Amino acid sequence: ATEYYTLIKYVVENYNERMETIQCPLLHLICHCIELKYKEVNLFALQHSYVSGDVEKTRKGHDLQKLSSMFIDVCQKMTNEDSCSDENKVLFVNRVIPNHIKLCDILAASTTTYRYFAKYDKNGNMIHKSISFVNDEDSPNIQELFPLFDDCYSSVSYVSYILDILLLSEQ
Repeated sequence: ATEYYTLIKYVVENYNERMETIQCPLLHLICHCIELKYKEVNLFALQHSYVSGDVEKTRKGHDLQKLSSMFIDVCQKMTNEDSCSDENKVLFVNRVIPNHIKLCDILAASTTTYRYFAKYDKNGNMIHKSISFVNDEDSPNIQELFPLFDDCYSSVSYVSYILDILLLSEQ
């Protein structure tokens, strides 16, 4: 995920043309990056029986909503831990969880959504467009989305750190 994050940050900070010209590939990178971060936390939590679920389905899954939902479950469970500080509880409830819900609502995608313009049948006929927006006005604004994505990326890393301490200290 770090490589994707580094590329995304570089593009957003240095690309001087209209973002619409690179929007789908950039949204794909954002989705894939956050998917990998969710999987990192979710798989760790599953492997340590902190939450229940199917490890293989999680590892192979690309549905950002499902991965986000499990990540949010991990965060909510952490807020109920006695060892979770009051500051972290407030952070998780008031910022981390709402921001991840907002990010996934804005992206409204699985990782494959932005990978291809359209889905085609075996005869080469378009079944439907992959992206849900028709006009630029309907699509996520990268300049507004990036700060939210940046915060969410950082917060997943922080949750991973806290979860690591929580679960590895119990061993």
